Amino acid sequence: MFSLSDRVSKVQRTQKAQACLPLILIALFVVAGLGFFAFEVARTTIVRNQLRTAAESAALAGIAALSGSSLLDPATSQRQAMSAARMVFEKNDVLGQMLNNVETDFSANPAVNHVKLQMRFLNPKAANAPVDIGDPNGKVLEIKAKFGMTPLTASFIGMQNSVLPLEAEARGGVGDLDVVLCFDVSGSMDDQTKMTHVRRRWDAGSNRIVYDIVNQGRLATGSGAVKPQALEYAGLNAELRGPAEAGTPPGNYSAAIPETGMTDAVVNLDENDTFAGVTEDGFSFPNVAVMVEASRGNLENATVFADSKANTGAAAAVGPRAGYQAKYFELAAKHTHPIAEAKAAAQDFYQLMNKNANTHFGLVAFDNIVGEDTSSGFNENNIASSFPAGGVGRFPVPAVSLNSTEATTNYESCLSNLSGLVAFQGTNIGGATERAVRMFDTGARRNSRKAIIVFTDGEPTVGSPLSPNPEINCRMAAQRAKEKGIAVYTVGLAQNPSSIPGQRAVLGDDVSTGMAYIAGNGSKFFPVTSSAGLRGAFANIARHLSQLVQ
Repeated sequence: MFSLSDRVSKVQRTQKAQACLPLILIALFVVAGLGFFAFEVARTTIVRNQLRTAAESAALAGIAALSGSSLLDPATSQRQAMSAARMVFEKNDVLGQMLNNVETDFSANPAVNHVKLQMRFLNPKAANAPVDIGDPNGKVLEIKAKFGMTPLTASFIGMQNSVLPLEAEARGGVGDLDVVLCFDVSGSMDDQTKMTHVRRRWDAGSNRIVYDIVNQGRLATGSGAVKPQALEYAGLNAELRGPAEAGTPPGNYSAAIPETGMTDAVVNLDENDTFAGVTEDGFSFPNVAVMVEASRGNLENATVFADSKANTGAAAAVGPRAGYQAKYFELAAKHTHPIAEAKAAAQDFYQLMNKNANTHFGLVAFDNIVGEDTSSGFNENNIASSFPAGGVGRFPVPAVSLNSTEATTNYESCLSNLSGLVAFQGTNIGGATERAVRMFDTGARRNSRKAIIVFTDGEPTVGSPLSPNPEINCRMAAQRAKEKGIAVYTVGLAQNPSSIPGQRAVLGDDVSTGMAYIAGNGSKFFPVTSSAGLRGAFANIARHLSQLVQ
């Protein structure tokens, strides 16, 4: 039997247990609540991270589209960039919900499982201030996104339409770039030009100048399409050419000079193997004779027209007019290949990177020699070493150094120096790359992304103080770039398919001897088998220079 004291003790224990029960229930509720809260926090974090990933992907896609665009109109290229960004954004999801319920009124909160999207361009040179579409200073793409999430707690209490707006932001841009282009102007850079070699002579029987076609078409003779022509390599008969460049008849006009060889080389301005005539800006070039006399300066006025006897031959059909010589050489430069396409592709690259990024530019032209400054170049006979009467010209092989002053991009200087380049001599790839590396020592901006672009149509033929061996010289320059954190993008134009293996060995990114392989830092080799592909290669480099910025 239980004693009275036992019964009292039992009652007391029961009362204590009953008193603790609410506390236990409260504790269980708190633990469950904390766990549920932690789950809700984790779920919210996942949603926010997924939304941020979508925004960052969109920003990167948009700026890649912008930097790789071939359009020079800022408004059009910016709109295309935003279109690309939105397309990528909508391919993402949040908790399995595709982000294709996009609304653009960012001032209000989104509905459940809907997203608000705001895109705008910012000016990095003005503390990332927003700019209107079409403003060329808009080089950073900002993406802001809001997603309407329903908390699980709201669902449990019957408030399924409650919205917790979660936000994410990302900015895409190429950032600060310091880029130096090494541009090959070696003699082979005009080998694809359509030309005509002419023997200009006096025919005593008909008492007039005649123009014999010696050969025509694509002529890789070692001579140049435009000055300096080095016509000794094409079989120049200097005596038959005459005693002076302008205002004189052929050399056999009053002397017994053998009518052999050739006297003139002109560019076929119509791009045909057999020249058929063109007219540009009111200047008519109906035949080879007019191109020959225009190139010599014999169509500038009535005096030289008559003194040269150009008025007796086929050129008489057009008559003299001031500006003929300048117009011929202007058109000839446009039809000199592949250097014309290479310059156009490089100019497009400069324009794109100037439009789409905060870029500072440099330029290193090279043939045998390497440009040191904007006055660098060489003196050479305009026509041939055997024809000093043609005069001596100064031909540029310039360099435009990087400038770390924020307002000095050197964009205009690079474009103007690029436009005057002509093809001549050998190929000093290593020396040019080394010169570009030295530019970063003094002209690079702090924290900028650094890149060298090496364009060539051949293989190295010239060494430098680094090494007399041309190929070793290239590798040493690439190693220096690697040590300084500079990417080296190489573009190899193979005019002859047999040169592809040799170019890859020197320039490649997949062989241990290649400059792009050695330089690392994201370097890449772009082989091109036709001059028409050069624009695409430079546009690809622009895309490779894209990156996400914060």
